[in-house]
Amino acid sequence: MIGWDRCKIGIWFVLCFILVGSQGMDPVEKRLFQLFEELGIETTRYVIQHTGRLTIDLRQSEVEPFVKKLGKSLNSTQIKRETFSEGIRYHASGKFQHDLEVHFHLLNDEPGKTRVRPYFTIQLMGDENTYASASQAKADLQKILMKYGIDPAFFYSIQGNKKSVSSSDPQGLLLKALTKLKADEIEAMKTKQTTSVSAFSPLFPDRLKTKGGWMNIQVATRMDLQNNKIIVTLGTPIIMIEY
Repeated sequence: MIGWDRCKIGIWFVLCFILVGSQGMDPVEKRLFQLFEELGIETTRYVIQHTGRLTIDLRQSEVEPFVKKLGKSLNSTQIKRETFSEGIRYHASGKFQHDLEVHFHLLNDEPGKTRVRPYFTIQLMGDENTYASASQAKADLQKILMKYGIDPAFFYSIQGNKKSVSSSDPQGLLLKALTKLKADEIEAMKTKQTTSVSAFSPLFPDRLKTKGGWMNIQVATRMDLQNNKIIVTLGTPIIMIEY
């Protein structure tokens, strides 16, 4: 199980993997919502995230104005600046639109250089349970990124729940999800209440390299014993929210 710190600690661990692929296939978020519908899972949360280095050079004097300008476009104007041993970090949160949360982080890890290409991440979090809302959120974020010369490369996560009848339900639901995704297991982590599987599916365009091999989908199930529900989380290429 992971927490919000997975997105915040440096934010950038994802970049230790090799990410390749194309965003040109049918919308990834649509496939995730369709899978939940087919499995009878009620969607409660989704996340769309862009993470990477800027592809344009900035002078040191341009970094902070860039952060403020981008933050304003994301409705995140209360930007905090912190200095650490690894560099200067900026972060902010706010409401992107309606009840959609936005979290914005940028790390200038080379403050001593004249020109830099900082790491940054933008995460949208919504609780509307429709593909239409997620699709519109992605389109709006994509326009903003392209306005700043940023080529979007999105990570997607979706979470929901389903009533549980027996103790074998979480494992069975996970296997059904992998089967529908035509996914082959690469790595797995199991505890008493939680199971997480990293897999590779031909249905998703991107992939990243792990110790176990190439993967592009992560599926996790967890028993909510208090409410007798299975919490299901999917992410591509990996899950980027707490599960």
